[in-house]
Amino acid sequence: MSDLLCNPMDHVLMPKHEILTAEEKEKLLDEYKINENQ
Repeated sequence: MSDLLCNPMDHVLMPKHEILTAEEKEKLLDEYKINENQ
């Protein structure tokens, strides 16, 4: 990343990334009716 002119993770349009708990992950997968291997 140090070779880039700007860090894309600091960009204002980059959404915040968070690590999900196992429970939150299952809820998200169920909500979108997808499985982990897609």
